[in-house]
Amino acid sequence: MSDWANRHGARNARKDGPRPSRPSNLHHPPRPTVEYRTAEFSFPCIRSGAQPWHTIGMASESVTLRLAEPRDAQAIALMSRDLVEAGLGWKYDAARVLRAIRDRDTITLVACEGGAVLGFGIMEFGDERAHLVLLAVGPAQRRGGIGRRLLQWLLDSARTAGIGSVHLELRAQNEAARAFYRAMGFSESVLVPGYYRGREAALRMLRVLRVPGPPPFVWQPPALGQK
Repeated sequence: MSDWANRHGARNARKDGPRPSRPSNLHHPPRPTVEYRTAEFSFPCIRSGAQPWHTIGMASESVTLRLAEPRDAQAIALMSRDLVEAGLGWKYDAARVLRAIRDRDTITLVACEGGAVLGFGIMEFGDERAHLVLLAVGPAQRRGGIGRRLLQWLLDSARTAGIGSVHLELRAQNEAARAFYRAMGFSESVLVPGYYRGREAALRMLRVLRVPGPPPFVWQPPALGQK
């Protein structure tokens, strides 16, 4: 969770530049077509009869990663409210998440199984830096490798896009999250008192993907037919 976008103004991403490259082997499972009415709406990625994220326990091997769609916005927002922003007020509501899903400089990734959203990650891309805005996995699915898969996929996407470093903030008292990010190669950089609405300190962490500067030259074979 982060107020990064608000604190630093417009992102340094090139709005006219190319989108970050994404691995081409991302599996898109068949999606049920279900019409939801507003009064009955809860988790848009849940099919009729499926259990919500907080009641399902399963191995990460059975979970599919895919890019989020607009219908996933409410499910992601509710998980952010309950699992990330608890006690701090709800900033990443469905409207804000929907903007992230539609933003060309942001990747919103979800982990699904049986139609249910079990976890998600949101990463914003700039020229040299990427920012991990949110990452969460339902309590029943934790310690099954889902969070690691989500984060690793986002890191691979950042590396493919030529990003030099990935940055994030987390609650300074969240020891489990600190241990997780350390295990994923992140280093602690600075403690920011009162970062979260003046109530809690944040710990900033980063992972360097390459030395800052232009992306290294990648050799390409000459086009056929050229002399």
